[in-house]
Amino acid sequence: MGYRTIEELNHRYGIGPKIPELKEYAEGTDFKSCVIRFFYNRCEGLEYDFSKNTDDRTGKSNKPGVIPFNMEKDIDRLCMQKAMERFLDSGCATDAFDVYFCYLEIFFGAYEKTRKMIEMLSEYEINGSALLMKHRDHYSHSVYVFALGLAVFDTSKAFRRAYAKAYKNKFGTAEEDSPEAANHFLKYWGLTALFHDIGYPFELPFEQVEAYFESANRDGYKRKDGRFHIAYTDVNTWVKFSKDEKDAIQTAAGKLYDTTDDLFADWICEKLAANKENYEILQNPEELKKKLQEKTASPKSFNYFMDHAYFSANILLRQILENREEALKEEDVDAVVAILLHNSLFKRTIAHNGNYNDEDNIPFPMENYPLAYLLMLCDELQCWDRNAYGRNSRTQLHPMDCQFAFRDSGIFATYLFDRSEQYRIDEAVQNKDKKGVKPYFEFVKENAMTDVERDIRKIVDLADQADQNETRLYLNIDSNLTDKKSVKRSVSSSRYMHLYDFAVVLNGRYVEQYKRSTGELKPGEYLSKEDLYREFDKLSLEYKMSNVLQAKEFANHLDKIGCFYSDVPNNNELLREFSKEQLIEMAKWEHIRWNKEKTEMEWRYADRSVYNEIGREILRLHELVINGFERLGENQEECGKEHFEQLPVEEKLKDGEPLNLMLEMLRQEDGVSIYQFVGETE
Repeated sequence: MGYRTIEELNHRYGIGPKIPELKEYAEGTDFKSCVIRFFYNRCEGLEYDFSKNTDDRTGKSNKPGVIPFNMEKDIDRLCMQKAMERFLDSGCATDAFDVYFCYLEIFFGAYEKTRKMIEMLSEYEINGSALLMKHRDHYSHSVYVFALGLAVFDTSKAFRRAYAKAYKNKFGTAEEDSPEAANHFLKYWGLTALFHDIGYPFELPFEQVEAYFESANRDGYKRKDGRFHIAYTDVNTWVKFSKDEKDAIQTAAGKLYDTTDDLFADWICEKLAANKENYEILQNPEELKKKLQEKTASPKSFNYFMDHAYFSANILLRQILENREEALKEEDVDAVVAILLHNSLFKRTIAHNGNYNDEDNIPFPMENYPLAYLLMLCDELQCWDRNAYGRNSRTQLHPMDCQFAFRDSGIFATYLFDRSEQYRIDEAVQNKDKKGVKPYFEFVKENAMTDVERDIRKIVDLADQADQNETRLYLNIDSNLTDKKSVKRSVSSSRYMHLYDFAVVLNGRYVEQYKRSTGELKPGEYLSKEDLYREFDKLSLEYKMSNVLQAKEFANHLDKIGCFYSDVPNNNELLREFSKEQLIEMAKWEHIRWNKEKTEMEWRYADRSVYNEIGREILRLHELVINGFERLGENQEECGKEHFEQLPVEEKLKDGEPLNLMLEMLRQEDGVSIYQFVGETE
């Protein structure tokens, strides 16, 4: 297991490349250990071309054709593993972006193809959700859901067995613990989890109107009264398949469908055919189709709620058909329909009497539809560390973290609440009014079980106790109070600061530097916008991520020199050009960041003479990497400063000069300007 091609090259050359190690994640049952172990142990050969060997040079690194193809794929997987590590450490949206970026680059071929639907969710949510009464983050939430699923797959033999049974022969082997099974799961679980909420912008306007009337008519207003609501009409023009789409669907599904509603209703009934007797509506696909058709135009049929999952499923299906080079597969439809099921369709339509709380309801089974089962489970579990945007949501007491232990085919979750809120909890108990801190009490055990766990057990099938035979998943939920950790935030902010665009331009500025040095560009000449994206696309995922990581750190570099960026005009001093001193100061911090990035990606120091003959990119050796940097711990920053001071001036300015060229671009493209705090000295 591990990184096969990197290991082969290490054994061949002896001096490199360095083999990644699991270290502290090897035996842990905690959330992060299980996720990292999934990438390291289970995903050997991810996206390999097994017709190629270590002597081929068709893989991309800093440019095309310099490393073995399968080595590039090993590094791609390492990029995603490291992106997940960063996200699980921070939980912030900018680190969630890294995970989305890696997934789309690996499985869709390019982030550019689907970036709009991802960025729309993030921007719309941030800018529009404050108008709602109840709303919490879905962007980082989706990455947490993705990570939870990876941890379940890594630790639950019951789930791996169910997945292998559902997709036998789809990944070349029926073995549940094979790398092929894990790689197949990573692709289609990623499709399911990362995009399950992309339709949320369709639900937001509906909820905004409801919130307005709830706020304006607080006395006696109830949603079920249906005094006023919005609906989407003429949706039939959207859900209808074109001829090309019909052909693609027929190839994947084996049948001809006219609309997504036809496909979805038929697919659900077939996937859950073994459970037809438990869910009456599944015995009549036409009745289920009618319910789907009512989703957008008749919210009153669903207690005046708009189901974002319906829109998410439709959007994702079209994105796959339009933007992915490979043909639609049966598993793609599985992922899409799992998304359709996850929010309310199963709970409020398919369940017994259309109510999962009905005492005769049978919880959703794992065996027949593991992707849908896992999404329902993980979506319910992921309720910690979510930014609260809605007016009521911001005042409620939500879990800020969760400690997991994944063992014995079970999930043991302890949700953590802010200890400083103890007074609110005491007041609620004393006044016998738990409304203001209701979420907290849902996680407090009563009669040996929390309300949250009781609710989840009504939705998905779970074992009553840890199952030593590992035939079903077990869940145990508890809660605790803990001290809240402080989080350092940069002063810089912008609604339009897209990391991808920033990274593309940042790389382009370096390319321009190089082309001027070779005479390909004259002084004062710049690459066109199209050329900037073409140059970026030549890079491997590792080098694309390097530009993204530098772009993310730009705000912190600005903090160091008393500056910040913003798209809102303010009274501070507008900066039109960085001084030489400012450039060198930022370059120093970039040098430290670059060393952290390189050593995390398993690069090591060596003199140029050591790697010149074989190749720097194959051996992953670099003369500017600080020798032993990964072992310095808290001393990395101080050592990085000393190392930087020893560099020649031209090397110091190399990372600073492109930043000057970006100032005007930021103003022109995104309306973002850089300011220096009044009174700050250089």
